Amino acid sequence: MKNFALLNAENIIINISVAENDWLSTGWLEYTGKNCGIGYTYNADLDLFIAPKCHDEATLNEVTGLWNCSNLDHDI
Repeated sequence: MKNFALLNAENIIINISVAENDWLSTGWLEYTGKNCGIGYTYNADLDLFIAPKCHDEATLNEVTGLWNCSNLDHDI
């Protein structure tokens, strides 16, 4: 089985699917082992899916694609 993400014109994921067949010719992007979810943006330069930014002060880790954020709302 393969994982696929369907992107809109702004490279934002609008659908995710798991399938045996190859959907690449239909506009679906195959991905493996990456953060991925509806609303995430695909950055082709970094080859990463990036979640929506949580807070203004968050900075993107360009290796992991995860946000680093010191906002106290994240503390439990």
